[in-house]
Amino acid sequence: MIQLTPLEKTVAGQELIRMGIKNTALNLLKMQLLSEEQIAAATGLSPAEVKKLRRKLRSRGGRKK
Repeated sequence: MIQLTPLEKTVAGQELIRMGIKNTALNLLKMQLLSEEQIAAATGLSPAEVKKLRRKLRSRGGRKK
C-alpha cells in the first residue's frame, strides 16, 4: 500500500501555505480595516513582513480609494 505524505509536511506544501497566508494579509491590507499589528497577529506573519507587503501593495498601485 502506498503511503502519502501530508501536504503540509512537504516543502512545496509549506510554501503553498505561506503563499496563502501572504495573500490573506494582502487582502486584509486592501480592506484597510485592520492595523498592521492586527494583521500580523491574525496571520502569524511578523510586523516587518506585513509592512513589507504594504509597501509592495502600494508600489503596485493596489490601494483602495
